Amino acid sequence: MNFDFSTFKAFAIGERKSLEFRAEFFNLFNNPHFASPVTTFGVAAFGRISSTILTPREIQLGLRFAF
Repeated sequence: MNFDFSTFKAFAIGERKSLEFRAEFFNLFNNPHFASPVTTFGVAAFGRISSTILTPREIQLGLRFAF
């Protein structure tokens, strides 16, 4: 199960300008997602899970200035 999280903070700069900071985290806890086991009967690797589906943690940061 993936846990995604995002947060942001807006700062007022004067009367008409603002600055927004945003942070987004995808697969926050960096949990592995295992691939299916080998299903070919009679091979040495039968029933083994030897890989993961690549979904590493991703972090995205953003800064927005509105005027």
